[in-house]
Amino acid sequence: MREELMNAIAAADRLNVRLGGQPLSEEQLGNLRMWAAGIFRVVVIGEIKKGKSSFINALLGARELVPTSSEVATSTMYKIHYTAEKKYRVFFRPESGKTPLNIVEADLPLFGTERGNPGNEKQVAFIEVGVPSPLLKAGVVIFDTPGLGGLLAEHRRVTYECLPKADAVFFVCDAVESAIGKLETEYLQDVRRFTEHIVTVQTKSCAVDRSAREARRKNNLRILAECLGKAADQIPYFTVDSSLRFEAEEYRDQDDLAASGYPALLAFMQKELLPRKREILRRRIIAALTPLMQRINESLAARQTMLDADSGEKIAQLRKETEAKQQELTEWNTVQRVEMMQHLRTELSTLRNEAVDLCDANKPNGELHQKCNAMVNAAADINEVRRIMEQMQVSLPDAASGCMQEISKRLTASANEILARMSITETQFPPGHRAASPTTVAISTTPMADAAQSMGAMKNNFDDLRTKVYGGLAGMTIASLAGGIIGSVVPVIGSVVGSWLGMAVAGIWGGVEAASFKKTQELRIAKQQALHAITQQIAALHTEMTKQVHRVIQKIQEQVERTLSDFAREREQSLKTEVQRLSERGKLQQKELEERRRELGADRREWQAICRVLGEPAPQATNK
Repeated sequence: MREELMNAIAAADRLNVRLGGQPLSEEQLGNLRMWAAGIFRVVVIGEIKKGKSSFINALLGARELVPTSSEVATSTMYKIHYTAEKKYRVFFRPESGKTPLNIVEADLPLFGTERGNPGNEKQVAFIEVGVPSPLLKAGVVIFDTPGLGGLLAEHRRVTYECLPKADAVFFVCDAVESAIGKLETEYLQDVRRFTEHIVTVQTKSCAVDRSAREARRKNNLRILAECLGKAADQIPYFTVDSSLRFEAEEYRDQDDLAASGYPALLAFMQKELLPRKREILRRRIIAALTPLMQRINESLAARQTMLDADSGEKIAQLRKETEAKQQELTEWNTVQRVEMMQHLRTELSTLRNEAVDLCDANKPNGELHQKCNAMVNAAADINEVRRIMEQMQVSLPDAASGCMQEISKRLTASANEILARMSITETQFPPGHRAASPTTVAISTTPMADAAQSMGAMKNNFDDLRTKVYGGLAGMTIASLAGGIIGSVVPVIGSVVGSWLGMAVAGIWGGVEAASFKKTQELRIAKQQALHAITQQIAALHTEMTKQVHRVIQKIQEQVERTLSDFAREREQSLKTEVQRLSERGKLQQKELEERRRELGADRREWQAICRVLGEPAPQATNK
């Protein structure tokens, strides 16, 4: 069945190209081949130091398979799959020019930890781990991501880039530190865009007593229910303890093994999640192929319409309709598109100004700056100044994160509202045509919708535009705000914190050790050093945040403009092809006409066979 499915995908791609469409990209083909082969990709996400790597090790029954949180992972990920023997292979970023490298387990920290590979200076893309696990042998591949939190931009970026590959996500929290927080719920809402199969795993359960563990579970479920829009009892949630799992195996203690929570989690995977694997992967294949399938259906329908035009009058009418389509496209491209982009630029300019105003809460002499200065000025002694500065090394990046999180939410909501105001409504569609989902965006006007009543094929192409525009924006721009802005700003600010505030702390200690100043003089100098460092830090924070806001607004505008240009170019080429076919149709002799009909019939039969394999109905030919 896997081979049949892969052959059907390849055949659909060839048929689409033969009918004048663009071939699938290597990335698209790679994903389709993985799904067709039955590879089920599980992405493990969560904040740093929540026990993600320890959880994976325990899940697969291999204590030292991947490095644990005692050595923070670099800005890379681990791809763990089945092999007959344990082995490791390092893959490097394309720009490095390095070829994959086989390594032994002892060398893993040199490439896969922050200690051995600080800042990912070795340009590792990911580390492939092979392990003889029965769970993986069933076609499961696990991705261990670096972590969503902390001050490392690359960690967050790599995690977000991995999400589109997820067929299921294991979200890891723990029983020891704080409950699921605001940033984590924001991440989970992004995760839902890629998969509805989210399993929550609460680690370190034996580090607290039973009542505390249960209280954390109930509180987290309440938060998740609100975040995911589900009833708490419908959310897969497991409490586990990795250390207890290995101890139970070592001493063959079945009670402890059950108490570790892993048997229950594995039973869920084997009896509930994996039995649905085939249907989950089939849906992903269909979703990825939907634009291609629409193009094939439209092309086959257009060819049949032309071949059914068995008189000069019908051919003339088709040519007239095609010319009308061309005129409509020209009008849209030269008038409506220009007006629309002017409107978009105005709206985005307002949006940019609103976002910059939000950033100004963190500008020099702003609210945050004044609060920090007040804390330093109120310090009673030099040691208190030092403690305040050390606290700010953590709290200032947190403040930037919170502010940018709020900005990203407002930008996302406002950008969606702007695009929605530019969309066709349900009532504007002609009878028999279904409007796109409310979560998609069309760019059109009422005259275009009116013209579409007599130009069904053209309307379908503008529906493609609807999908392309929002798909591009939602997948590449708007939804990247939380991960993109926060991921790039906070780490930059964090590095500056380590510079200015770090020097300030060192200077304060120098004041303590110097005997040439009195205590009051030492305190005054320490405060001056601290206030200067804070001013530098706040200025850097404000500059970077403002820069990122401008960058994202520009990215949204460029994406819309690029999508519209691509659409206009593709549609113009399609219309040229239609005109050429009509011209050829008028010159066809009866014998040639019959040959074209046979070709169309063969293409239709091939397409119907492909659709049967994919489990999707193919439109039937009309008889005229």
